[in-house]
Amino acid sequence: MPPLKETAITGPELTESGGALSSERSGGHVALVVDDEPHYLEATSESLIAHPAFKEVAIAHSGEEALAMVVAVNPDIAVLDVVMPGMTGFQVAARLRELCPGLRVILISAVPEPEFEQAAMRVGALAFIPKKLFSAERVASLL
Repeated sequence: MPPLKETAITGPELTESGGALSSERSGGHVALVVDDEPHYLEATSESLIAHPAFKEVAIAHSGEEALAMVVAVNPDIAVLDVVMPGMTGFQVAARLRELCPGLRVILISAVPEPEFEQAAMRVGALAFIPKKLFSAERVASLL
């Protein structure tokens, strides 16, 4: 499957536009998903947009891209990979919390280290979730 940014998602409820998935739901939350791995980025964003709590999911391939778009996207929650080239998820989380103090942040990683959970709390994240335990329901429960 091609990378999400290049994929037109079709179906009765989903559309993609400008690096974001949208549903035709009138209510719901906006999420920002940041991951440098296309497979995880696609799986995470599609999982969230399929959940009734979310009306839009914006995607970014790096921390720098997320910081450049966060004000325009105005997400309710951000899901950040910890290990990325350039800025780490911890660095991005701290900066996002400065730019958008009410933003809820969740950090995720495919290779969870024991210290990740404490580090996530130090930067103001609500939770650290190993990618193998990630679910849209778990994210929605933190809204």
